[in-house]
Amino acid sequence: MLTFRRSILEFQASYKPLPSRSFHISYHLRAGPAKSPRVLRGNRQSAARSKAPRDIEESLPPLALLELAKKSGVLEINSQKALEILRDFPAFSSSGSNWEQNLCSSKPNSLKLKVLSTYMPLEYDIKPMTLVILSQLLNRCPGNAQRILAKRVMLAASEAGEKSATFTLITAAIKQDKVNHKDYVGPLKRLLMMGRVSKDPDAMVVLGNVMSHAKKEKEALEWFRNATQTPVSFNFERAGEALVNIGLILQKQKDRKEAIATFEIAAKELDDPKAYFMLSVLEGKESKNHEVYLLKAAEAGITGAFHDLGTLYKSRVEGQARKPTSMKDYLYAAEWFKISAAAGSGPSMLMLASIHKLVGEVEEGLNWLKRAEEVPESCEEAKSLQLRWEGA
Repeated sequence: MLTFRRSILEFQASYKPLPSRSFHISYHLRAGPAKSPRVLRGNRQSAARSKAPRDIEESLPPLALLELAKKSGVLEINSQKALEILRDFPAFSSSGSNWEQNLCSSKPNSLKLKVLSTYMPLEYDIKPMTLVILSQLLNRCPGNAQRILAKRVMLAASEAGEKSATFTLITAAIKQDKVNHKDYVGPLKRLLMMGRVSKDPDAMVVLGNVMSHAKKEKEALEWFRNATQTPVSFNFERAGEALVNIGLILQKQKDRKEAIATFEIAAKELDDPKAYFMLSVLEGKESKNHEVYLLKAAEAGITGAFHDLGTLYKSRVEGQARKPTSMKDYLYAAEWFKISAAAGSGPSMLMLASIHKLVGEVEEGLNWLKRAEEVPESCEEAKSLQLRWEGA
């Protein structure tokens, strides 16, 4: 089958169609010798050089990164093959329609939608997921040219039917406020097909996120609820995200009781860290589970939980009969505030400044105020406190 397809490609490359002239005028056909896939690939690269950046090497990831990915089992192909594919990308992208599918093989993709005609590598024999991994590796690189190529590779993976690529592209578009950009027309169409036709719950969640971004809460809530009411129930990757988003919308609609019930399902059945954090916020310090919820959220890296834990431990210290006299008294509170400050929290920097001043370490407190000045959310308060402290 592969030989047959290559023969077809070679035939198409060597055959020159008749020009659109009168039927009675005859021309000589010049088929020419058949060219190998390697020669065809070289021709494409040469044709694309004028359109591609002068130094395509600037777009490529470091060889060491590719070799590490291969060694760890993340990447199926070897580093040289990966570089060959990436070098070919400008040529593929300038070769006309369906170039993404030509990059992929003749074997049907097991993840493809019924409504899509997706095939895998003719020339390279790679899976669309390999393109996703190559894009992710490129995104770990600092260069702008590498980021541009990363996006093109991810777009190709989406076009080839890899749904995770479509989810990644649309999620990035939401964060960058570029959902309506022309680059995302294709991925959005595929996302709608996955949600409406295939009833893919993960696609429904991403569609809900699109609606939320567009301030269409009613439509967003419908997509999130539809996702959690499919036959798979909560047995899909974005189930927790769907429930948390439902809870957030209900909270915004002042339905506190239903919001808490939804967050509890996400927390207790799916162990979702954002749900734990929202429960800590809604139930407040009065809840016997307040500290547990915050610790669960903090363990998963929810930055808001870092600050709230610092605040909780600080209030406990200051609620004791004995007045705190050193930073040792504020040990747990200071540690959580430092973790939060390291994540860029201005309010946590202000708290650290306040604690240091309370125990007589004014100079260190002023240092924290200077750091807080660099954060927009705490800048004005930090300047005000600094003026008061220095004038005291």
